[in-house]
Amino acid sequence: MSITVSWDDDAQTILRWNFVGIWTWDEFEHELAATARRMEAVPYPVSAICDMTCSGPLPVTGSAISHMWQARQLAQEQLTTAIFVGSSAHVRAIIGLFCTIYRQRRDRYLFASSVEEARALLVARQVASPSATQIP
Repeated sequence: MSITVSWDDDAQTILRWNFVGIWTWDEFEHELAATARRMEAVPYPVSAICDMTCSGPLPVTGSAISHMWQARQLAQEQLTTAIFVGSSAHVRAIIGLFCTIYRQRRDRYLFASSVEEARALLVARQVASPSATQIP
């Protein structure tokens, strides 16, 4: 599989999506289902780091916007932040369009140049608003 998802931290508060090479929307949907099971197993908010540093282009078949909508529907209550690492200008434009069409809070979707920067952004957000990311 060209997409893998796992916990990025021992506390299971950050899900890490790794996109490597060419991948398909079927793979995305498979990992989205696995993500739903992981999120159901914890009773608190989580964040996601989507590492696209080694990703190929988005699949040419299917709609990126509709797949983002599907992901949003799955995690709208429990996912606090999604940070995209190494994303292309195309991916950034699609996320911007998605936020505009569906009136999503843009501050929920961030961009970073490295996984380390993404982790630092998540720590900064937790410090700024601890109640939004607090684990019971």
